[in-house]
Amino acid sequence: MFHIPVLILSIIGFGFSYFIYSKKSKHEPLECMIGGTCNNVVNSKYSSLFKVDNSVIGMSYYVLMFFVSLALFFITINSLLFLGLLVISGIAALSAIILTGIQAFVLKEFCEYCIIPNLINIIIFLLIYY
Repeated sequence: MFHIPVLILSIIGFGFSYFIYSKKSKHEPLECMIGGTCNNVVNSKYSSLFKVDNSVIGMSYYVLMFFVSLALFFITINSLLFLGLLVISGIAALSAIILTGIQAFVLKEFCEYCIIPNLINIIIFLLIYY
């Protein structure tokens, strides 16, 4: 019964990703909750993949996970659907680990607005895996 927590986490993750996207698209500074600025992280060369902003990729991922979780209320999960969920959430979790590593070891700066969705991605993967 992982679909209910995934549904909730998808909404929260989408909210954080949308917040980052909104601030970036309006060219507004992104102030960290604990002080400082997240701008160096969200505007770095690592903030996009194939010229698509990571926040847009995140929003797309969370919408997908939301609707799949919602669909699981009405259908029974089969092995192919489960494998697809596992692969997609695994890629998201791996990306989260890589992006957090980039913040820690390359940029040497952290953005909690980025860390929270990264943690959500890992939790979603673990919920599906276990």
